[in-house]
Amino acid sequence: MMERNFTHIIALLVFAIVFLYGCDDSKSPESGEEFYFLSQQDIGMIANKKYAIRYDKKTCQIVINNNRRLYRIQTDAQSEYVNMLMNQYPDVVNEKITVETTYKYGSVSEIKTMQFTVLKVAGNKYWLWNDEEKIGIIFSAEI
Repeated sequence: MMERNFTHIIALLVFAIVFLYGCDDSKSPESGEEFYFLSQQDIGMIANKKYAIRYDKKTCQIVINNNRRLYRIQTDAQSEYVNMLMNQYPDVVNEKITVETTYKYGSVSEIKTMQFTVLKVAGNKYWLWNDEEKIGIIFSAEI
């Protein structure tokens, strides 16, 4: 009888440990695209695990209009760009912001209003991610 109770107690302890530690609430990258995005450092827009537009100070410009909450990265010829009109500037990780996004690269040209999640903040640099479209934008609040 004692051995049977001991077995039940051990089974309950194992169940409790699995239950408590099996539910991890910490945020980790949910997809390969998100994981790749978070590993990048250069300012620009990432789609399909590659830079669609990457800021290069030799061939690109950044435009910031704080009053309109507008941020734009464009090539000097304006042949490629990403334009973001934000409902608010991002502040903290996991914050959701709505962004009217206009972008053009290669043969792709889109205008979309999307909700982005702030996945990472480092100084004045922000990593915004839209999980539905698998698009990420890295930008700096300073030029």
